[in-house]
Amino acid sequence: MKKIFLVRHAKSSGSFPELKDIERPLSKRGTLDAREMSGRLAARKVQVDCIITGPARRARKTAKWMAVALGIDKKNIIVKKKLYPGEAGELREVLKDQLKKNDNVLLVGHNPGLSDFAEELGGKSLHEMPTSAVAALEVKNKDATALKKSCAHIAFYDFPQNRKH
Repeated sequence: MKKIFLVRHAKSSGSFPELKDIERPLSKRGTLDAREMSGRLAARKVQVDCIITGPARRARKTAKWMAVALGIDKKNIIVKKKLYPGEAGELREVLKDQLKKNDNVLLVGHNPGLSDFAEELGGKSLHEMPTSAVAALEVKNKDATALKKSCAHIAFYDFPQNRKH
């Protein structure tokens, strides 16, 4: 069974108004949350074949924290321009391509596209995924590249403020 882990990037810093949106770094809280959530995935013994992220600095840094915690080599972090800002259609396209080659894929993205996509695949509302949130989906279709409405089961949903992990 193919697994998809959708991760919203960690909280970015608003302290640098001179920076373009794509260049904003993680805030201190964002760094702590990225480390916390990557640690929670490692504690769940999550295994991924690759991590896909967009070019935004905050998304790339979140992906790096995930890679460190999950033991993923840097060469298996794939940066795709179309994931910024990343509407559901672009997420689907990038994931379909990776699911042809990999069984377990982690994608770091942005709202609102990421939340919309998670809800579409999982068939239930997650509301707006907070920063650093993770939605783990197990694809039910035999053809895992057919990413259609309600094609997956939400195995778990976690976020930094969730103390029940």
